[in-house]
Amino acid sequence: MTTIIFVYGISALSIVLGFIALLTQKIYIDPTTKEPTVEVEIKFLGKLKTNIAALAFLFLGIALAVFAFGKSYPVKKVEWTLIGQLTNEGNQTINWEEGTLAVLPKPFTFELTEQGSFSITLDIEEGKTIEDAIQMIDYSHPVGRICIRLKKEYEEYSNGRESLIQDATENVRRFRPVPIQYIPSQTGGSQ
Repeated sequence: MTTIIFVYGISALSIVLGFIALLTQKIYIDPTTKEPTVEVEIKFLGKLKTNIAALAFLFLGIALAVFAFGKSYPVKKVEWTLIGQLTNEGNQTINWEEGTLAVLPKPFTFELTEQGSFSITLDIEEGKTIEDAIQMIDYSHPVGRICIRLKKEYEEYSNGRESLIQDATENVRRFRPVPIQYIPSQTGGSQ
């Protein structure tokens, strides 16, 4: 916390010094063109006739203040959990632990049992839902694949239509059993 206060102090000092430099500056006129020698164009502000040092102090102070503010009030995270069961509707035995489970695009922790039960846990910014934070859950296995598009499934669930989501609470989404889609070349045909 002391470091943040120090950064706030430096940023305030830089902003004050920048404004003082801007207010007390002398504009030097080019004798041949009779124009100010330093002219800076800044988007949204237009052309400024000033010296670079004054602007550097001002922008450095603003940048430091924004940085310190971001560090002072970090975004709170809320833990979300996705729970479900991968199923095999064919007669083939599948060791679910041999596959790869991924949640895109967020980092996550997960448990996947040999029977196909899974639990995915991830932290998401407070005020957002899990559907805002991740695009899909993807499970890949040598014999097939499962892809759950979370936002689409939640919209279907919310509208009372058929969905892979069985139950939704504040921070948990529970899925119905999700069947694997076989890769025909691996199974010798569809199951």
